[in-house]
Amino acid sequence: MGRAVGSVPTTAGKGQDTIPMIAAKFAMPSGIGAPLHDDIAQSMTYLMSNKLEEKSLDEAAEKYLSPENCELLDTPRVNTIIWENLRSATRNKDLKIQYIQKSLTKGLCAFARSLNPATMTEEQHDALALLCNANYGLNSMRKNLIKPDLNPLFHHLCRPTYPVTKHLFGEDLGRQVKELQEQQKATAGVMNTRNQPQDRHQRSYHPYRKVTDYAKHTMKRAGWFPNRDQGNSSSRMYGNSERPFLGQRQNSNFKKGNSKQQASHTYTPTAANRGKQSYHRKK
Repeated sequence: MGRAVGSVPTTAGKGQDTIPMIAAKFAMPSGIGAPLHDDIAQSMTYLMSNKLEEKSLDEAAEKYLSPENCELLDTPRVNTIIWENLRSATRNKDLKIQYIQKSLTKGLCAFARSLNPATMTEEQHDALALLCNANYGLNSMRKNLIKPDLNPLFHHLCRPTYPVTKHLFGEDLGRQVKELQEQQKATAGVMNTRNQPQDRHQRSYHPYRKVTDYAKHTMKRAGWFPNRDQGNSSSRMYGNSERPFLGQRQNSNFKKGNSKQQASHTYTPTAANRGKQSYHRKK
């Protein structure tokens, strides 16, 4: 709503500062509207800043049933086929939003019954549009909350534009699921998936996957390891391809708890051998 020319409201309780008529066009908007009736302003302030009694709220809500010709003026329930398969954490979050949405839809119902199309003011038009948009936003929020629990094939049901009825995901959900599954089977039978190019990112890295011959050849040409003539360089570089990041054990026959390990490959002559060697040298 616009501000009256010639004055601009400041903070509550301090009145208004007068603005000259010529300067009023260039004054910064204050963001504060015209004052309400004192009783209404005080009542709204109390209602919005205090938790109300549950029993009184339930009694007030029971008086405003969903109209026969406007079924959306109610809190939509989650379809049974989805609700029974949701995680408990998702259910609890949705129930909390339903509790808030119930107060909104009941308030909308009471407000709608007080309207008369012949005498509706501009403020009533705006209030009706803003409140209905808030309810639309809550339905979209509930869908996005449930979306991670759904099969990706049915994420389109969570679009804000997907129709909401008495149920959050519309009517005949079971029939829609069956039709979508049949379409998937028909598409799989028609399309030739073997000749379709695969995405180069489709095969993700796995640490236990063997290095292929082509990969070894490519790395050899790039100079990552020497020629095969120098031995099995791939094993020296990568160790065991079945055990990435780990080299081959030096003592493969070592067993836990066995104090006798295999002899080292380095030759160490014994005392008897030393005598034989010195005898042969003298001869």
